[in-house]
Amino acid sequence: MLWKRIHVGARERLLVARKGKFRGIFAPGDHWFFDVPFARLETERHYVRNLIFQSPWTNYLLQNRGDLVEQFFVVVRTNRVQVAMVYVDSMLFKVLPPAKRVLLWRGVAEIRTEVVEVIAEPATPFDNIRLPEFSNSR
Repeated sequence: MLWKRIHVGARERLLVARKGKFRGIFAPGDHWFFDVPFARLETERHYVRNLIFQSPWTNYLLQNRGDLVEQFFVVVRTNRVQVAMVYVDSMLFKVLPPAKRVLLWRGVAEIRTEVVEVIAEPATPFDNIRLPEFSNSR
């Protein structure tokens, strides 16, 4: 039996998995984990001042762990006719194009979003093409 202490700094969050199964997101402080050789402990350290969360666990969190998403992230989504302006501490931080999503760490800064519809009706590439008219007269 081995106990492993992992310290998470004030500006960090730690994602933990064991044997490929997600175990949690850990806030600042000292955390103790039971670590045995055959059950490898996997960790992902994130610095929250890099506001955008990027991880192989993103889809899993959104689909299965809404409780953690709500606790740790601000989710910004756009559909195919929207763009979103993301403001951090009242300054424009990012413009999110149509049909995208981003997760931002909650509690690091004041985050405000503004979603705007930029296309009244979605267009297809063929909307502006005029087909020739044919007549049946000979």
